[in-house]
Amino acid sequence: MRIIGGEYRGRKVAWTADKSVRPTPDRLRENVFNILRARISGARVLDLFAGSGLLGLEFISRGAARVTFADKSIDCIRAIQKTLAEFKTPPEKFRAIRGDCFYVLRLLRNEKFDIIYLDPPYRDGLYAPASDTVFSQGMLSDGGIAVVEHLAAAPPPVPSGAAVADRRVYGTIGLTFLATL
Repeated sequence: MRIIGGEYRGRKVAWTADKSVRPTPDRLRENVFNILRARISGARVLDLFAGSGLLGLEFISRGAARVTFADKSIDCIRAIQKTLAEFKTPPEKFRAIRGDCFYVLRLLRNEKFDIIYLDPPYRDGLYAPASDTVFSQGMLSDGGIAVVEHLAAAPPPVPSGAAVADRRVYGTIGLTFLATL
């Protein structure tokens, strides 16, 4: 796996032994970053369900001010930290938190993010409760956006206080962009 754009373009990302990790394909990542291009520079980003950290690393590579990586797997967090160390990423540019999504969202409940990327395991039923928590806690900054990656055939429900800003389908994968009402 490699970073596809920005300062770290072409650099390899450390891989975890966790077989449940499903990295976002290059084509989909490129589309996400094309859509979010104007929002990335200086953004505060939460990469919830970070897995390999590939998306969060792309955000840093493309100019995000700070990325918070969160995953319940210690193997994933260690792989992310290893990659960040190899890339010599300044410590003020990132934070890595190990914990399930509800622990992380409680921990971060008073923080605001410009972009929140939610990519839970597709069949774990975490879309609705995670996005509901993001919006009920008011975790998006003014003009912020939450991006939910999901199976195209199963778009997530829209949480209270949110509106669908955009929806895209790329083969079997869908992206839903949610904004605060």
